Amino acid sequence: ELAAKAETLEALVEAIAVALDAEFKIYVTGLLPHLLQLFDSDASDRRLPTQKVLHALTVFGANIEEYMHLVIPVVVKLFEKQDVPVHVRKQGIQTMCHLCKKVDFADHASRIIHPLARVLSQPHPELRTAAMDTLCALVLQMESDYAVFVPTINKVRIEMIFFL
Repeated sequence: ELAAKAETLEALVEAIAVALDAEFKIYVTGLLPHLLQLFDSDASDRRLPTQKVLHALTVFGANIEEYMHLVIPVVVKLFEKQDVPVHVRKQGIQTMCHLCKKVDFADHASRIIHPLARVLSQPHPELRTAAMDTLCALVLQMESDYAVFVPTINKVRIEMIFFL
């Protein structure tokens, strides 16, 4: 019953975020710490609460731009952890992809690109595909500023081809 109430509350918060759009930003300060704390406390098998928070982050979109210094480390830690189910790790990577279409990641690029490069070297094709999609979205956003990361990604890509 508690899970059902939490799910209803999460759906309500998302609906309010969509309805208020930019005006929702003032409420993010109070909500975000509680949502991010859930990543460490969720030990359930399917990590459904974590999945709900990842979805909420995408719904909040540009409203969390000034809090990306808090969001990115938590989501990156999630998608790098080997003990997290692959489908949840994939959703974490996809969350970064969705956010980079709404939020300027220029100041945070290395904190995302380097972990994604490590994901590319892992034996999970679904994670590699999500990581490549996210890297492509970052290329589109950053344009020529992405050039500094090209050698790193090329090195990983070459290693992937060699080991496949």
